[in-house]
Amino acid sequence: MRISLHHVLLLVIASGSALALSCKGPSMGRGCGPHSPCPFAYACVVALDGTDQCMAGCTINETICDDGSACLPLQPGPTHVCYVGGDVAIGEACTNVAQCVHTGVCLHMAGDPAGAGRCYVGCNLDGTSVACTGGSTCVATADGNSGFCSVGP
Repeated sequence: MRISLHHVLLLVIASGSALALSCKGPSMGRGCGPHSPCPFAYACVVALDGTDQCMAGCTINETICDDGSACLPLQPGPTHVCYVGGDVAIGEACTNVAQCVHTGVCLHMAGDPAGAGRCYVGCNLDGTSVACTGGSTCVATADGNSGFCSVGP
C-alpha cells in the first residue's frame, strides 16, 4: 500500500509501551513501489521529498519509535509509521510534523504565529524513547499526552 505523508491527519501522541518492532532495520527508508514492495510490517509511504520509502509500522500509543523517529498517523486508513524525517532542523520553524528531521515533532506553542510551529525533539512520557539531552527534560504538552524535550519550566 502507498500512503502519502501529505495526508497526515495529526500527530496523536500518548505514553505507551516501547515498540516491539525495530524501526532500525535495513528496510527503513529503502525505496519501494509496485515492483519493489516493502517487507511485512512496513508500509510504502511517499516522503516529503516525493520519493517512495519503506517505513516501519508503529502504534498510535507512541510518541517516538525505538529509533527516535516520530510515530505518525497517516490517512487513509489506520496506518501509522515510524517516519524517516523531513529536512527542518530542531529549533527551526515548521508547519506540520512531517517536516521535522528524524526525532523531531512540530509543536505549535503560545506566541507562535498562526499556522507556524517549531521542531522539538519528541519523547515518550513513560521514558521508553530516546532520552532528552543537554539538560532538557521530557514534558507533556497541553493535551497531557504528547511529550517533547524542553529546557526550562
